[in-house]
Amino acid sequence: MGDPRCLDMFREILSAKSLFFRKDVEKLKEEVYKTLKNFPYKEIEEIVREGVQSRNKLISEECLRLSKMRGK
Repeated sequence: MGDPRCLDMFREILSAKSLFFRKDVEKLKEEVYKTLKNFPYKEIEEIVREGVQSRNKLISEECLRLSKMRGK
């Protein structure tokens, strides 16, 4: 299971914007979303809801998958 104490740092990363390192920041965000499967859904629900609306296809697909698995 993921340690919920790191979720605040994840939220900071996910809200980061960068003009110069845009691709790198986007890759970092993708990695954060990939790790969310290790957390209880209740702890990541708002992050998943935001991710579903992402323009990044990988992020939105990962969040859709997570939201479908929440009942399991």
